[in-house]
Amino acid sequence: MSWDDLTKEEILSRFLQLEEKIDDLEEQLIQKNEQIDKQAELIEKQEKVIEQQSKRIEELEARLRKYENPHTPPSKRRSGTDSD
Repeated sequence: MSWDDLTKEEILSRFLQLEEKIDDLEEQLIQKNEQIDKQAELIEKQEKVIEQQSKRIEELEARLRKYENPHTPPSKRRSGTDSD
């Protein structure tokens, strides 16, 4: 069936259906963009937490190296048990 075979009313009806479909798709796009924005915010927060945790790990590893240093005097080393 070609456009030439359709009446004005049929063409108008199809046009209105297409407009409605476009509106629905635009609304879906808005919702998807909102979801993406929320996910991007969450990712950004998680990246900050990871960065803080990485810094903390580096600090703790540096402290641990002080106690694992073979040149550290025994009085400065911490033992795993407190048998005093």
